[in-house]
Amino acid sequence: MNEDQNNPTSTRSPKRHIVALVVFALVAAGAIASYRSYTQRPRAFIQHWSERFRTVDSLDTAKRLEQSEPVVVRSLPSGEWFIATCEHSCCSGAGFDATVIRDSTGAIYADTTHTFCGIEGLGGELSEHLAPATSLAAFYSGLSQLKLQKQ
Repeated sequence: MNEDQNNPTSTRSPKRHIVALVVFALVAAGAIASYRSYTQRPRAFIQHWSERFRTVDSLDTAKRLEQSEPVVVRSLPSGEWFIATCEHSCCSGAGFDATVIRDSTGAIYADTTHTFCGIEGLGGELSEHLAPATSLAAFYSGLSQLKLQKQ
């Protein structure tokens, strides 16, 4: 009879520990990679729409994009305008909130702190802020719920 079979400190034990550590390290690495990918989704959304909006050079171009994409276009009495889109965690399944706005000056802004609950919610809330606004400056000053960051 082999004495190592009854001995709890046999040479198999360290091998099992090593295998367990390797498996744990692989699971942890996968979890970290998955988490990093998940946290990058808002940034990817903002990057995608910032690039798309850079090609919008006029109100007419913005209105054409509104016919085929989930965007909202609004014009102001001053002749200024903006185009906006959003992603929302509450009902789209995206798991994050992000808003991207491009205005007629060419400035692009983004926010990841507020949810509009869909493109309809975005259009409704932005229209409410347009009522007293006659210019982009007045419009932006009334957007207290968004923490816009220039892109």
